[in-house]
Amino acid sequence: RKPKSRSPPMVRRIVIHLLTEVNPKAAENFRCFCTGEKGNGTSGYPLRYRGSAIPYAVKGCDLIGGYLPDGDSLTSMTESTYGANHSKWDHNRSLIAARRAGMVLL
Repeated sequence: RKPKSRSPPMVRRIVIHLLTEVNPKAAENFRCFCTGEKGNGTSGYPLRYRGSAIPYAVKGCDLIGGYLPDGDSLTSMTESTYGANHSKWDHNRSLIAARRAGMVLL
């Protein structure tokens, strides 16, 4: 069998405008994950997107990512810069904001 070659991942820049008036807590949480300024979460893993994977990308359609560098999607999806209080956010406001192309769902 011929060994499979693996090309290095492509690095692209993504620019996201945060609509703080729609869901301020979610927007601030997202911004803090982008900067990494909050340090580590309760799990001990860094609260930042740097080094995280974008496992699914379809040009002009979808981009799914944000898993923390620990690789554990359960930990990644429950961490927040606000600690355990993140479950009290009004997630429906985020759903309303993500109904147009190019919008981010948090």
